[in-house]
Amino acid sequence: MLEHVLTFSYRPECGLEPATAASIPINCTSQPCAHTGPRLPPASTPKQGGNEKKIRLFDLGRPDAQPLILGNYADGNSCRGTVRSLVWDEGQGGVVGISASEDGLVRWWDLRTLEQTSSFDMGEPVNAMEMVHGGGTLSVTSGKTVHFLDIMGQHPPVSIPLPHTVSSASLHPINRDTFVVGSTSDPWVRVYDLDSGKETEVYKGHHGPVHCVSYSPDGEVYASGSEDG
Repeated sequence: MLEHVLTFSYRPECGLEPATAASIPINCTSQPCAHTGPRLPPASTPKQGGNEKKIRLFDLGRPDAQPLILGNYADGNSCRGTVRSLVWDEGQGGVVGISASEDGLVRWWDLRTLEQTSSFDMGEPVNAMEMVHGGGTLSVTSGKTVHFLDIMGQHPPVSIPLPHTVSSASLHPINRDTFVVGSTSDPWVRVYDLDSGKETEVYKGHHGPVHCVSYSPDGEVYASGSEDG
């Protein structure tokens, strides 16, 4: 098994030295990673998930220490499918983590006890999940459907079926009335109206499947990433 190095670097506005960085060797194929914000305790704890279905908590203050594993399945795994996305719920003091995996479940975790507290079944394998800028809402893609979930998991999701497979989706952070999506089935980036579910814009600048899209925090622009590099 190859050794991978998980590297975290910090921006000046986080209140840390510009050159500050930490590298943690991990013996797995690393995929998603989330880090607690600079104002939230514990700010030195990144969360990492990967192909082996485990979610690990690392302490940047002790990079040589063994990570903690979330979950209590008998086989030691955190999920029943590859972990696709991880986010922190910043509104709950940094003690709640949320994961999405290919088993179709979005899980809420208590990072103090390392135990799952609740889950929501999306019905299909999850492709991606992100926290909407400004908090409060998760955007989750599974199959040909985009779901918008209450970050607390207390209300049913708003689910919008689309005519194509969705790899990633991002809700407009200010107006929250439109969302942009990418697809692995074609090289197009599309914008949809949230209320009607109708396509309002389409851009054809890529030359390969689109794996990720995201609005900027001010909603003025969005970015997309594709296999075309």
